[in-house]
Amino acid sequence: MPEESKQHKDKFEQPDLVSRDDSTAPTDTTSSRDSESEAANSWQSEPPQLIIESIEDRWEIVEPLGVGGMSAVYKARHRVTGKVSAIKVLLPEHKLRPQSLKRFEVEAKAISALDHAHIVHLSDCGTTDDGHLFIVMDFADGRSLAELLSEENHLPTARAIKIFVQIADALAHAHRRGIVHRDLKPSNIMLVKDQDYPDYVKVVDFGIAKVVHPDPQSGESLSATVTGEVFGSPLYMSPEQYRGRQLDFRSDIYSMGCLMYETLVGRPPFIGENPLDTLYKHVTEQPEPLVIQGSDAYKTKQLEQVIFRCLEKDPQMRYESMDALKADLERFESNKPVTSTTGSGRHDRGKKWLKYSIIGTLALAACFAGLIHFIESTPDDDDKESSAPESEQTDYNGKTLAQLNREIEAAPNADLYLERGKFYSYIKDQRPNAIADFTTAITMQPGFANAYRCRAEELLLLNDFPKAMADVQRAIQLAPKKYLNYYTLARIHNSLGNYSAAASDALKGLALKPHDQILMQELSFAYNLWGRHDEAIKVSDENISRNPDDAYALAYRGLYHFHRFEFEKALADTKAAVKLDWHDRMLYAFALDGVGNHSEADKQADQALKEETFPARAHRMRGELQRFRGKFENAIEEYSAAIALEPNYVPGIVQRGVSYFRINQLKNALVDFDQAAKLNPNYALALSWKALAEEKLGHHELADRDIENALKAPTVTADTFANRAAIELSRGNGSEAHSLAERAIRMNPYNSDSYAVLFRLAKPGTPEASLLAAKLKRMHYDGSTPQIGW
Repeated sequence: MPEESKQHKDKFEQPDLVSRDDSTAPTDTTSSRDSESEAANSWQSEPPQLIIESIEDRWEIVEPLGVGGMSAVYKARHRVTGKVSAIKVLLPEHKLRPQSLKRFEVEAKAISALDHAHIVHLSDCGTTDDGHLFIVMDFADGRSLAELLSEENHLPTARAIKIFVQIADALAHAHRRGIVHRDLKPSNIMLVKDQDYPDYVKVVDFGIAKVVHPDPQSGESLSATVTGEVFGSPLYMSPEQYRGRQLDFRSDIYSMGCLMYETLVGRPPFIGENPLDTLYKHVTEQPEPLVIQGSDAYKTKQLEQVIFRCLEKDPQMRYESMDALKADLERFESNKPVTSTTGSGRHDRGKKWLKYSIIGTLALAACFAGLIHFIESTPDDDDKESSAPESEQTDYNGKTLAQLNREIEAAPNADLYLERGKFYSYIKDQRPNAIADFTTAITMQPGFANAYRCRAEELLLLNDFPKAMADVQRAIQLAPKKYLNYYTLARIHNSLGNYSAAASDALKGLALKPHDQILMQELSFAYNLWGRHDEAIKVSDENISRNPDDAYALAYRGLYHFHRFEFEKALADTKAAVKLDWHDRMLYAFALDGVGNHSEADKQADQALKEETFPARAHRMRGELQRFRGKFENAIEEYSAAIALEPNYVPGIVQRGVSYFRINQLKNALVDFDQAAKLNPNYALALSWKALAEEKLGHHELADRDIENALKAPTVTADTFANRAAIELSRGNGSEAHSLAERAIRMNPYNSDSYAVLFRLAKPGTPEASLLAAKLKRMHYDGSTPQIGW
């Protein structure tokens, strides 16, 4: 493959938006078979054979084909008939997860409802004696279209059209049976061996299919996704698929357009720097003109008309059915003019669609050191739970969402879009819609400072810091006296680890509006993250004296007490906060654990996970709870769940790295620290931990470089000096280590790692050693410095 094409491929290998239950699904541009086979070969926790022992009485397992986060697939031969099939088995850890069971059930029902030569056929399904769900399907002996494109970059037009016609024929059959695939992409198109047909298509993986015709037995439509899940792949998803609203067969037609464009050109029509950027492009940009090597201008224009009609932003402007698309492809193949046209009004239609639709964009972030997954909650349009945003029972400032929708339809203006965006920002899973409305408000009124600030808040929660920073700086430029702009800027700086700047921002806002509740809270939070816990509590005391019923302020003052190891005070504050607002339940769990009530702490942590509207936060804080207990393996599991949901959240990556470090998995720790430092090169904590891991691995020059970079960061905390002290201690420089540890303690008297360095330097049996041992015991020190609240 030419080097330029390889670079394109590298750039658009972005993670699928998949269920949390399948968090190791293959990426868009690699073969699912290859990815899953590699995973299967690297299994350590449970050999594949153990999962399928109970069906070996009927089937001889030939070989494992692959494993994902939710299921394993095996090539098997029936012991009586000798027929070779593929058996998909639900992994043991998903047996009790309703979402996984539903997804497996829907895939089985979807495939069983289909009978087409170009769709993989289901021959059996059921449950093993030990409770494992399984599906038996045709064995597709071949390779995926993704594998073929990875080798050849793009296909000749004549060969590609034959493949497209077969795919369209298969999906037209599925659509007639009421089934929308929802995850059409090259890796789900298998090209199997056939004597009469060199590229015989089999469409596979109906795991997130949508059955839009009712199930005759239940009377309900079936869907493999539920509220809180994202489905699809950023490179191939239709604009409406992000919305979590009405979805029909035309969504597959859009994905088909993406697939055809990539097959002919060698790259997808929309490629962003990351999945979030890709999703923006799907909704806001038009694809580049089709350029097909070796094709004349007329044929290229004909194909462009077909593909660009599939890629219309407005579903109503696409082909009315997959049959209609297939008919145009067959006309092209027969050298007849296609029926599709793309006139000069196409761009205007795209702009209109952008203006009056809800853009669903998700922060998806990438993992560049392996496969990670970007999950943001998008409700499924037919799930009963996801109808809540449209309900007349929900109101904001005296208006329901339905009322706002009617007002916008009648007389759209920037203020109404801003108001509806704020409404969405308070509803679970509706953040992408909030961003869309704020964007529309800015489009209609370019100098709308408040819309810029509100959009910055949502982008911040998606960890898209560059765009959030650009928006809030624009808001400040437009409205320099607006105190809330400085609150948002402080939040961004806190998230970036620049705590001194965050404190300065909050103080600027307080100069404009003294004693403001949320500015004082953000100032106290900046002080706490900076390691200045006493100042954090002082600001919190003043804030709570003015706002005694502020659950957020109470909960975070409890956190600050926790960081000072004042567990009884932490318990009193967090308990009071939970009575006012359940959102702070996780901080209550920390305090309970601090006073030794571990069982109740676990109950609160479990409840927090069920109630939390941002599951990544719940998993991350549960990880901190386990790390505080010294249960680092458990902590790593929780952090990994959080990182799967928020791959770009740097503090969470550092937290997992620290846990790896504590159990001496230094290489894993270094991978995390390195990734965190790449995502935020000015994050002193990541750099100093990276330096310590490098030192332990014997990379002394790299350690020196990174610790120096950490000391140059905008905000240097006590942790940086504590880690530098540990490096000097490992090198035998006791005097320098002692000096650095004392400096860290002066910055943060509660930094336990610094006391640990002093303890290691103290002569055993001396009063100094006894005092340090007692202090470390009071701090619950077992090699873990609690940093809850990052």
